[in-house]
Parts: sequence; structure tokens; C-alpha cells
Amino acid sequence: MSSVERSDIRSIIDTLKENVRSKKDDGISRKILKLIDVPARRRVSVNLYKLDKLTKEGDNVIVPGKVLSEGAIGHRLNIAAIEYSKGAAKSLEKAGAKMLDIKESLGSKKVKIIV
Repeated sequence: MSSVERSDIRSIIDTLKENVRSKKDDGISRKILKLIDVPARRRVSVNLYKLDKLTKEGDNVIVPGKVLSEGAIGHRLNIAAIEYSKGAAKSLEKAGAKMLDIKESLGSKKVKIIV
């Protein structure tokens, strides 16, 4: 799971909008929607060292942009992002992280949004 196609991003945005309209979420969908529904060049990029610093073992994390390979991750986590660099994906796999789809992560409890 290295990157998401444009149609997949549209699908994610549509799901988020539906969650906001139907009030299925607890504010998470609205926050993620604001961060994803922007031009690609304005989306956030998060390095592994930041993820390692801001998370702990077993956290559910959503990165509304790209995960980059700068640094290392020292624990397992459940992570969803729009895109992963090749190095970041390898490091996350090595750390035992579970890479999910953003739609799957919306149902998780105690989700952290890392920007």
C-alpha cells in the first residue's frame, strides 16, 4: 500500500462528507476532511521520527497526507495515510505497524490525527 489513486481519494472524501452529514462521527471526519480536501501540494507530510515521538505502542493514527522515511519508528501502531514513501513503508513493516485504509480507521476508537 504505497499510494492512493485519485479516485480513491475522491472516495475517501465522499465517505467523510457523508459521515459529517449523517453525524456518524465525533468530529474526527470533519477534521480529516478539512486536511484532505485540499490540493495535493498542500497536504501534510509527516516523518517517522515525528510519529515515533507523538505516538505509543498500539495507537490508532491517521496521517491526512504522506508518511516520509526520515527517522525511525520503535513501536507498533495502526496507521492510515494517503501515501507512504517506499522507505517509510519498509520501516513501518519492520516495526510491525499495521497500515490501514483511512475508511477503516474511522471506526477505530481513540484515533490520533498527526499533522
